[in-house]
Amino acid sequence: RGSGIHTSPPCPRMPVDDSGNGTMSGQSEEAPDDGKNKAVDGEQKDGVGKQEDEKPKNGPRKVVVSMTDSEMLADYSVAKICGSDEVARLSLDLFNEAVTSGTLTLAKRDLSEDLLTRMLKAVGKFGMLKGLLPTRTSTLPIRSIDFSGNVLLSPIIGVQEHLMNVKAAKRRKAELVQLVVQFVRVSTEAASVRLDYCGLAGMTHDKDDLVEQEVIRLVKKFGAGKFSKYTSEVSLVGNRFGAGFARR
Repeated sequence: RGSGIHTSPPCPRMPVDDSGNGTMSGQSEEAPDDGKNKAVDGEQKDGVGKQEDEKPKNGPRKVVVSMTDSEMLADYSVAKICGSDEVARLSLDLFNEAVTSGTLTLAKRDLSEDLLTRMLKAVGKFGMLKGLLPTRTSTLPIRSIDFSGNVLLSPIIGVQEHLMNVKAAKRRKAELVQLVVQFVRVSTEAASVRLDYCGLAGMTHDKDDLVEQEVIRLVKKFGAGKFSKYTSEVSLVGNRFGAGFARR
């Protein structure tokens, strides 16, 4: 004290290795790092870290989407197809009745081309949202279809017909019947189809006649040879087809 001599504080005492194996006491032994025990950031190690969706052992996960009626009516794609709440509700009633009874009927409704198109597309969309059409080859449980009393030849109004060439005009006239036939063939199990008094008529009466070819496609639904599938009944009462077409 007062001598001007400063002493440093004592250094901390290092732990003494008394085990004879070169490890300081207070330190734990670690396995040598050979690169196998390192976990890269984001990767899973012993169940910890990055988590991945589990997949079933026997194949990919099957996701079945089934929406309620209120959820389907609120769906954006349904609103876009239908164009109004009224059409959406009419289409949903048609869908529910069809899948319950096995019969889809719009007979004697005399619907416009636009309304019939919207309702038919909406029925297919509801089938997807309900999980009834999960795959490309899935079909709705509809065994009978009746569109009688609705004109299925698309009208060409006013000046439109003069602006179209002959081939384009024929394609335009056949659009609605093509949509109906495609729906029946692809999206349903229908064996009985009634298209009575639908204003159908052949145009060129040859292999290029779009209307006649669609009706033939409706009769013979899918396949070839012994694997062909046919509808058991197609009614065309009140339409204008010739005897030659009937034989075909």
